[in-house]
Amino acid sequence: MNLKAYSSDPRVYAYFDSVDQIEHLFSHSREFREFAKKPESFWLTHGYALMVMSRQEKSVLGHAQRGDLIQSEVMQQVVNFTGHQLVKPSDSEEGVRYDLRERAFQHLVAEAVLKVARHTEEKADLERERIHLKMALKTLQAEHGALDFVAEEAHQTQHKIGQLGKQLAEVELKHDKASRGLETINEYLELLINVLNHSDEYCGLENRSDCLGHHNVVVDPDVGSEIPYAEIRIGEMQRYGVIVKYPLSELKEQSRIASRMHSIYGH
Repeated sequence: MNLKAYSSDPRVYAYFDSVDQIEHLFSHSREFREFAKKPESFWLTHGYALMVMSRQEKSVLGHAQRGDLIQSEVMQQVVNFTGHQLVKPSDSEEGVRYDLRERAFQHLVAEAVLKVARHTEEKADLERERIHLKMALKTLQAEHGALDFVAEEAHQTQHKIGQLGKQLAEVELKHDKASRGLETINEYLELLINVLNHSDEYCGLENRSDCLGHHNVVVDPDVGSEIPYAEIRIGEMQRYGVIVKYPLSELKEQSRIASRMHSIYGH
């Protein structure tokens, strides 16, 4: 990806609204600039990074060609890529892929840790509920003993004691079940292994593409260009990304967009 590619590569044209936006993204990305300034990067001609974006698809009215005719007010689907960010620059494509795998693995470990925390919290909540029910049950039993000469009230209290006893038995059963889990290091490891074996529930990556024409209008494959990207899901975060390389010689101290913003708001 470079400034010239905006006019020659349909993928670059689809990802960005203007050539200035490309220059601004790379020149003002803190991570990419820090990577370029490292001594070990001085010999590099290009830097690599995962470019993540948001993707929106919406219906708009536009013009479409049907044979030799141009039709107006035709409903069309338009795809927009926004919110570009550069993640973990590297000196190679392999380095970017390794970091993406590392991020996914760290998220899986974090999910396992979260499950442990939830288990511990659930066990503590059950313990508190068990103590509360035991105290309430003892109080009712004491009241029942004092009201044994009042038949109607004693009957009502006995009914409440039965209900509390049933609730306590259910809570104790849940508490015993929770207490039997995650007691040894092997049980913690089994939980981690279970998360790793079901990694698709927590993160994933799927290759996708759109066939787009001018102004990013969705068109048939024979009249448009295939615009590839990966749908990346890590936890609740879902973004779209591609691995890009950019010539370090095109980095600017201040992009044209930044210069215009400074001239407008700098004073």
